Amino acid sequence: MYIRVSELKNLTISSRDGDIGRCRDFLFDDQRWTVRYLELNTSRWLLGRRVLVSPAVVGIPDPQNSRLPVNLTRDAIEGAPGLDKDQPVSRQYEADYAQYFGQLYYWWGGGLWGAGSAPGDILTSKETVPSEEQTGVELPHEDHHLRSAEEVIGYRTHATDGDIGEVSDFVVDTATWTITFAALDTRRWLPGRKVLLPISWVSGISWVDRTFNVDVTKDAIQSAPEMEEPLSVEAIKAYYAHFGRQS
Repeated sequence: MYIRVSELKNLTISSRDGDIGRCRDFLFDDQRWTVRYLELNTSRWLLGRRVLVSPAVVGIPDPQNSRLPVNLTRDAIEGAPGLDKDQPVSRQYEADYAQYFGQLYYWWGGGLWGAGSAPGDILTSKETVPSEEQTGVELPHEDHHLRSAEEVIGYRTHATDGDIGEVSDFVVDTATWTITFAALDTRRWLPGRKVLLPISWVSGISWVDRTFNVDVTKDAIQSAPEMEEPLSVEAIKAYYAHFGRQS
């Protein structure tokens, strides 16, 4: 399923034993363009804590009924390793998180998710998750490879020949939880509209300048098909065809 981040944020998160809130943010790996965690808005429940959920335990989104199922109990989520609101997500925290939930490290194995391509490929048991002592590999205390989708939304889009619009959304393929498209809003720069750009055309992000750099011209963006809502397979193919890259 292809679904926009803004759509996912509107869905109610349903655990095994009740609703637990909605998504506040999505943390993605800026090397593989893959959503690694959903950050939940649980201010009425776990005040002051950042609550993360891996796509490995997330079911199929149900926009029609405004539901996003999560295969965890409320107690399991509440007992997860603590992360203060302003605390960065370090690699050590991720290792502790994986150990607690019985998940293999997604960054080991050569695949998108461990040795596989789907989030569920990292599911295992607590007993089989290797510890730092077992692997002999020291984990860095801090690692800033995870980025906030909410932070990048609003960044200025810089084409090869100048600025044109800003990032307004992302499109996620929920089979792998990869970010496949960036939605660009060009209306403030040139007479235009919202278009989708395959993420393979992103050449880099300047976190200091808040700039989203893309390896296409302004004309290519302006002449792209307008973003269709809801997204269809035919529309996805048309976006790829326009920018000359296959899905």
